[in-house]
Amino acid sequence: FGGVGSLTAVQIGAWVPGSRPIFYPKGMGQLLPKNATIILQVHYAPGSKGKTDRTRFLARLESGPMRRLETQPLLNHFLSLTNGPLVLPANQVKTIKSQFKVPIQGTVIAVAPHMHLLGKSIKVWGITPKKDTLKVIRVNNWDFHWQGFYLYPKALVVPAGTTVYGETVYDNTINNFDNPNSPPKEVRVGEGTTDEMMLVYFTFTAYQPGDENLILA
Repeated sequence: FGGVGSLTAVQIGAWVPGSRPIFYPKGMGQLLPKNATIILQVHYAPGSKGKTDRTRFLARLESGPMRRLETQPLLNHFLSLTNGPLVLPANQVKTIKSQFKVPIQGTVIAVAPHMHLLGKSIKVWGITPKKDTLKVIRVNNWDFHWQGFYLYPKALVVPAGTTVYGETVYDNTINNFDNPNSPPKEVRVGEGTTDEMMLVYFTFTAYQPGDENLILA
């Protein structure tokens, strides 16, 4: 654990339990520069030593004019928490809040919230400079084993100056069937499944006129 070993790496994808392949809309894609090195970071569970890894990386490559997509965790447990740090005491249900102000107008095509076993629910929304509310994503019953990137049926245009808010609930009590600790103990940020995270990835592109009517799926 601990990153991919490069300070210049740009994320082009991810897999989490329950993920399905994601296919971008025609004419959109993430840039793979010539001579780029693809780094695959895999988290192995305890008991994996000596076993065979059958992981594969599959990508569909296309050339020609494309709208460039980027994937970034604009809400995260390092820079955007408003009541952090992400420390979950034993025997408590705790709500963690975050926010991010969008510097430029963008078009979001997919979103991927990410927590671990103590996560119970997450909702993300935006408030535009005109005080309109943007519904981003809401998961009322978080399941660590069923997560991934959710592609919008219609593009979500986010005006510059919009503040995006996140609210996540964690249950570190014996009432949480997925709690990895019995009895419960304090849990902090980490990349292991028994640690915790609060990340919301956005896949987006620079806005172009007419994106309000862009049908994605």
